[in-house]
Amino acid sequence: MLYVGRFDKLKGGDTVLSVFRRLLDMDPELRLIFVGPDIGLSSQTTSAVYFSEFSSRLFTPAEKRNIEYVGQLPRRAIFELRPRAMVTLVTSRWENQPNTALEAMMQGCPIVACDTGGMGEIIQHDATGLLADPTDTDDFCRKVITLLRNPSKAYQLGRQAREFVINRHSIECIVAETLDVYRQRVKAPERGL
Repeated sequence: MLYVGRFDKLKGGDTVLSVFRRLLDMDPELRLIFVGPDIGLSSQTTSAVYFSEFSSRLFTPAEKRNIEYVGQLPRRAIFELRPRAMVTLVTSRWENQPNTALEAMMQGCPIVACDTGGMGEIIQHDATGLLADPTDTDDFCRKVITLLRNPSKAYQLGRQAREFVINRHSIECIVAETLDVYRQRVKAPERGL
């Protein structure tokens, strides 16, 4: 499994580790590659808790060997990592239009994401990925297990995700839509708007 994002509350770095903790109970052979900077989990009342400390609270030393924390990587390196993962995880507590999801989808990677913010606008549940209840870790785990146990479904979702991104988010598509907005605006004063 692959996670690309900061280790902080907003991106859900703590959530992905909590999900992985539960998944290891179901399959101790699972592996997680965690890519992103360690910003730490913090609040106004407590000092920051960083990746190493947080993961040590959840995992035994033997279990921690199933997690490869690589820190921040250049895009090219992430691009090369994605095909190695059976599932890409997006656990953000809030997103508009997350690049990490779009990039994974463009590469045809099966994705399980928290249904937050604009995530449901780019991931069509059970067509281009799986959306999980952001307040229910068990639901997220079930969605991941569904893909791990059904590689043909994972492949199908990844293929459909790639088609979706090509059709809706390609440079050509974005340029055409942007030009349409400008054309409409230019015509608007003629109609008295």
